[in-house]
Amino acid sequence: MLYNTLWHPEDAVIARGTISAIRHPELGAVRKVDTCGLDYTIVLADGMELTVNAEEAPGDLSEWVEDRWRASSRRVRDWRFVVEFESLSEPKQAELHS
Repeated sequence: MLYNTLWHPEDAVIARGTISAIRHPELGAVRKVDTCGLDYTIVLADGMELTVNAEEAPGDLSEWVEDRWRASSRRVRDWRFVVEFESLSEPKQAELHS
């Protein structure tokens, strides 16, 4: 599920597919994005793990270095990721249930 704070359920579109690639213009190829919790974990293609704060200090980055999290010197200006799908069903309007 991809969504943001501007979420309007009545505008939802549903499709099913397989993600074939995730890229970020500044971070490069991405292996995984975990948005559970208030710190999102991003694993880059080279295995580097990053966390980005999503609430208290949005955008603050930490890197997993030598068995602990350390503040990162990286600065990311735009948090939009490009997600490519290998296959995708025909998109359709979501059905809202009360």
